[in-house]
This record gives sequence, C-alpha cells and structure tokens, in this order.
Amino acid sequence: MPFRTTIGAHLVPNGQEAGNALVRQPWVLAFSVIQPVIWLFLFGQLFRRVIDIPGFAFHGTYLD
Repeated sequence: MPFRTTIGAHLVPNGQEAGNALVRQPWVLAFSVIQPVIWLFLFGQLFRRVIDIPGFAFHGTYLD
C-alpha cells in the first residue's frame, strides 16, 4: 500500500501543475492539437507514393 500512496502523492501535484500551465498558456494545447494534423497532411502526401516503389508487394493504397 505505501507504493500506491507514493504514486498518488506525486501524480496529483504533477497533474495540477500541468493543468495550471495549460490555463496560463492555452496556445500550447492548441499547438499540440494542430501540429500532428499538419504533419499528417505533409507526410501523408509524401508516403502516398511509397506503394509505387518496385518490390513493394501491396496493390492498393497505404490507407487500406
């Protein structure tokens, strides 16, 4: 039981600190959501051509 108490004693203050940081800087949350979408858009177009490489034994799209 002391192990669970120790975890809780660390998780709660760390969670509160992270929540306070998001309140002070909400742009961090917005960037954390928007940035992966941008990466998917950029690299999705890049990897669409992977199936055209000789020896790539899949006939279709990489999204199937």
